[in-house]
Amino acid sequence: IDEVLKLVGAEGSLIPMTLKPVTLVAQLTDGRKLKGESAITPSKEISLKLKKLTLSPSAVHANPRAIKALGEADIIAVGPGNLYSSVLPNFLVPEIREAFIKSPAKKVYISNLFTQPGHTDNFSVSDFLRVLQKYIGADTFTHVVYNTASMPQSVIRAYTSEIIESPVRISKDLKKDKRFIGRSLVSRKIKPRDTSDPIAKIRNPFLHDSAKLARVIMEIA
Repeated sequence: IDEVLKLVGAEGSLIPMTLKPVTLVAQLTDGRKLKGESAITPSKEISLKLKKLTLSPSAVHANPRAIKALGEADIIAVGPGNLYSSVLPNFLVPEIREAFIKSPAKKVYISNLFTQPGHTDNFSVSDFLRVLQKYIGADTFTHVVYNTASMPQSVIRAYTSEIIESPVRISKDLKKDKRFIGRSLVSRKIKPRDTSDPIAKIRNPFLHDSAKLARVIMEIA
């Protein structure tokens, strides 16, 4: 991965959380198991039937470089992304979870713009944090960044409810907690569908404005 990044002139690094192949498994309350992101992401049963998320094999060790990076970081940004198949899996590796909790870095959760049908139906910003805390085992986030700008309904209606449900709710209690930072963060550009993307039809086309989001993170730093 390091060599590929050099070839394309990318800055920074991409560090896998583990050096062994693992499969994400969603164990449902009826005893069934959904294996892999390709099965979990499009599922409409996660919000009602998820018992727990696990990795297979379960006895997996963290990449030492990932542990080192978490310990030396000034800021650790978590999210945005699919809660159950993109964000939470990182914390299913015990050593990653422990390193995250122990890290002296400022820990920033970046809330999604929209909920996902069958996964985070009617979620508020606080609901995302509640689920994260369940898997992390502690509320360690020092800052929570969320979007306050609205997206024109005409634009939202152009995409079916199979892709997005509704904007993530902002409860009134957020303004009472200094950890929460609300800003206009939604990008006005709609992400075009990539025909090579196997889940393009269900991928949310609405994105954060990267420049605006970067400014907020630099303010926190």
